[in-house]
Amino acid sequence: MRAITLAGMMAIVSGTACILAGILRLGFVTELLSKPIRHGYMNGIALTVLISQLPKLFGFTIESEGPLRSLWAIAGAITEGKTSWVALGLGLGTLTVILLLESNKRLPGILIAVVGAMAVAGALDLGRTARTEPKPSLDGPWCALRSWRPFSADIVLGSTMAGSTCFLLHTEREDDMPESVYKVIELIGTSNDSWEKAAANAVEQAAKSLRDLRVAEVVKLDIQLDAKGKVEAYRAKLNVSFKFEGT
Repeated sequence: MRAITLAGMMAIVSGTACILAGILRLGFVTELLSKPIRHGYMNGIALTVLISQLPKLFGFTIESEGPLRSLWAIAGAITEGKTSWVALGLGLGTLTVILLLESNKRLPGILIAVVGAMAVAGALDLGRTARTEPKPSLDGPWCALRSWRPFSADIVLGSTMAGSTCFLLHTEREDDMPESVYKVIELIGTSNDSWEKAAANAVEQAAKSLRDLRVAEVVKLDIQLDAKGKVEAYRAKLNVSFKFEGT
């Protein structure tokens, strides 16, 4: 119980530290670290979380400390036949749904997978989850500063570094994406009414196939006359720019 309450306090302190670091523009500190270190730091966190969740996926519990010892304990539990096939099937099915819906941005894949897993667990009557979490409260010795003061600096630095590193990695991925540039082309439009209408017709037709179309300049305006010398049509030649997705 004490560990759970301390974890809640750590989350509050870490979140507050990250907010203050963002307000004070301290994210540049992580830029002093090389890219391999940042990637290794985040990959290490990801592997630690992944290994800690494997026992839940296979439906058993282990008692060990450290990722390597946990892997050894997980392998031993699997070879001893402790795997719960219902839990494993439900977990793999949930992961499959999440991965299949990941490319569809309109559907909340994780929400659908979680709700579906809850529905399956309820339909199969797999039992209830034990409620062991503490009630929210600000009373008790856990709230005292001495409970978390010895490792408060590690919490603040680690959380701030993790948040800033995630932002930098996200920025690096965006930098690796194809660059959007603008190209200029020439359009010619005609109208029986006016030059303005002629230019508008040209832009309207081009906008159907080009992205983020913008008029750069009007190059030339002229008219077409019929045999009697009357205005037959107005012509407008103009340069426009549009967004081009580079490769």
